[in-house]
Amino acid sequence: MTLGYRAVFRLPETTDAVAVADDQMRSWLRGKLKSDRKPRNVLTNADWDGPGTHETGPGAHLTVVRHVGTDGSVRQALRHVEESDDGTWTVSVIAANLSGVERNAQSLVIELDVGDVDAETAVTRGSAPNIVRHVLEAVEVRDGDTPLRPAPVIVHASDVPDLLQAILDPARNVAVVVAGAILGVPVDPWRDALDSLLKESRGVSTGYVLTEAAHAELEKRLPDSHRIEHSGIRTFAPQVDLDDPADGLRHRTLGPRTMARHLKRTGKGLRVTGHLPFAHARTSRQRFLDRPLPPDLSRTLRILGREEILARRTPLPEVPVITRPEEPVAPVEPGTVTTVWDGTERRARRLDVVELGVAEHARVVQLLTRLGADGFELEHLDVADASLQRLRSDAEATESFLEDLATLEAERNDARAELEIQELFTVDEATARRRAEARVRELQRQVAALESKLRAASVYDVYVDVSEAEEEEPDDVEGIVDLLTAGCGSRISQFVVFTGEREKAAAVDLRDNQRRHRGDLWEQILVLYDYARTKHSGPVQAYLEDETVTTRKVTLRRYAKGESETVVNSPRLSAQRVFPVPTEVHPDGCVAMYAHFKPPRSDMFAPRLHYYDDTRKTGKVYIGYIGKHLDTTTKGN
Repeated sequence: MTLGYRAVFRLPETTDAVAVADDQMRSWLRGKLKSDRKPRNVLTNADWDGPGTHETGPGAHLTVVRHVGTDGSVRQALRHVEESDDGTWTVSVIAANLSGVERNAQSLVIELDVGDVDAETAVTRGSAPNIVRHVLEAVEVRDGDTPLRPAPVIVHASDVPDLLQAILDPARNVAVVVAGAILGVPVDPWRDALDSLLKESRGVSTGYVLTEAAHAELEKRLPDSHRIEHSGIRTFAPQVDLDDPADGLRHRTLGPRTMARHLKRTGKGLRVTGHLPFAHARTSRQRFLDRPLPPDLSRTLRILGREEILARRTPLPEVPVITRPEEPVAPVEPGTVTTVWDGTERRARRLDVVELGVAEHARVVQLLTRLGADGFELEHLDVADASLQRLRSDAEATESFLEDLATLEAERNDARAELEIQELFTVDEATARRRAEARVRELQRQVAALESKLRAASVYDVYVDVSEAEEEEPDDVEGIVDLLTAGCGSRISQFVVFTGEREKAAAVDLRDNQRRHRGDLWEQILVLYDYARTKHSGPVQAYLEDETVTTRKVTLRRYAKGESETVVNSPRLSAQRVFPVPTEVHPDGCVAMYAHFKPPRSDMFAPRLHYYDDTRKTGKVYIGYIGKHLDTTTKGN
């Protein structure tokens, strides 16, 4: 089972978090009940009474675990599980009412478990539970000093100080997403669009839409490294440092071209469609999954975990009812009782307060009262003590395990945070490297042109640059595909055309939270573009090895001219590498594309770009596949 979503809500001290959890869970379940108006729903029950497991419909049940402390604290877990053809989906609401503590006395944790998938898939597979919006609409929720709202708010010029306070709030963990003003466009439709963009990060982000006056006012207060583009969207991660220009790299931007590509006008207004809401939410959701819960909530989960373990243990065998014979029996010695156990009559010395002590006597009396007897055998008490000791030992072992697990998770999260920072700088360095390489190629072309003129006629006239300007890098992989679509009008598509499945290419964006793969793929496409437009004699490997080439190239380590014999000779594996092309390229409308580019780094996803070189016939290169690493002899078998 893998978590794909987690949100932490801090409620006002006067609000009962447990009551809120009960009310909102009931309200959410009632909205899922099967009815004439909602015939596709499957739930048939939305109520429960007390701890335990309660059926809510076919393949669905609610588990309630509650713990009441001696200090008056109340902790509760509501866990609703639904099984369907798509898998098992579990929504949990953990509530803590710790009345009497100085701060954070009322808290909720909402989680979504998406079943048996890997951690990266989990983050982009399940939608944020609707119960999150129910809670945000019902009660006031804050993260640090930052309010969490069910929908984005419009920011006027007078509200800019409050927005800036949210951006700089050192105690917040949610993302602050700010949409820049679109000049001359009403702000309400823009707010609707942002609301649909944030639907998958609701509860772990909070949205703001700037009016034109607010945008102008905010620009005065933000440095260039942190500014928000008009009609663009910027996501501010926690711990913003306006004094550090490099910090601006952490706070991602979403350009207007990407937004425009995914916007659609519906009956409910302007909406963002496609995979973009999941791609945008990925980093914000992952942050809450990676970071450890606050200590008070970690303890709440441990207490509820122990409570659930105790509730699930197999109960002790029923003790036979002590029988009293109706016929007279032989007299017994004073201080003894007669019982029948497993059909055998036994006599045992009666336990009293002198022999056991006050505490033990009270414990035994309570046990015997529950059994409906006034006597008990010492050996049975020993069995009960042994069972109690096992329970205590299990609880201690469980708590120790949970503490060790929390420590390991904290260490993992620290390492992941450090890796994220390093990746940000790696991406920035890669971008700078590509720009520097473009400048070097420009200078090389200038030198080559001047040398040619000098050799031909010793002419020292002014150099005229006839090379092409650098193409602006798209915001995401789907934007790259747009530029490779036949007939789109881009100069790239005149020589490089994408013929594959757009959805598989777009899936890279869901995994590419630092935009590493986007930059690598874009560079590979520009290499193919320069190869085709310069009409190099080819093939591509010869182009990459040609030391006289001054246009774009990548190292041979990032290129493979073909696949292994095992892949080529396997019907299953080779079939995965057959992709569509125009019939003018091949009458079958498809060809095998074994040549491909590889990323400079390896991971479990490792996207590939497979292509077919048809420059000798049509003058173009056809890209049939952009997506995750295809199966090989060691993968997918």
